[in-house]
Amino acid sequence: MSGLPLFVLAGLVFVLFGALVSAAVVRAFAADIRRWAPRDRHRVSTLVAALPLIIGATLMLASSLPAVISLFVPSLDHCTQHDDVHAHLCFVHVPHVHPSAFVAGALVILCAYGLFRAARAIVRIAHGLRLVRALAASAEPRHDLGASVIETARPVCFAAGVLHPRVLISRGLLDVLDDGERRIVLAHEQAHVARRDAMVLGIVRALTVFHLPSVGRWILDELTI
Repeated sequence: MSGLPLFVLAGLVFVLFGALVSAAVVRAFAADIRRWAPRDRHRVSTLVAALPLIIGATLMLASSLPAVISLFVPSLDHCTQHDDVHAHLCFVHVPHVHPSAFVAGALVILCAYGLFRAARAIVRIAHGLRLVRALAASAEPRHDLGASVIETARPVCFAAGVLHPRVLISRGLLDVLDDGERRIVLAHEQAHVARRDAMVLGIVRALTVFHLPSVGRWILDELTI
């Protein structure tokens, strides 16, 4: 194995290591995190969602930094004469690695599983966006409420939209709330709009592809409580 496949393999291994670290963090601190304030739980859950990529990118940078420096400053290249054993990822002197059939098979299965989870996440996100667009298109804007009203008897209210978020509330919920309750519900959802939580949730949902399934579910549960 040489060139690009080696770097792809290294990246996958680093991200997988980040996923295992994330799983260990959640296992060790999940009970404590649930006792924190909602805003702190939200921030920590979002950070954990990005942790595999952060760890993977950091390890990739650290392992390839000597080679990057040597590309710009050749005099600092300390591996101009050596065998194929590297302590870092070298862009010039690519080591030749011949993985076993087991390692190659495991890599193929891991990549296929990752692609399957990514495709499933994309389908879910796309379906959610289509549903929100359809609801928003049929809703009646109410400037006095700071929201758009959906003509349905089901009691629902939520913040929706990625680039232009807004609050959608159903006629059925408006009919059962008094003025004080209505202000509380709308203020809660308008806070979601101000923080662009729908966009954050979409990004986090995509990032859970890089996590173990149980950790991904924990992250989404924390963000959707």
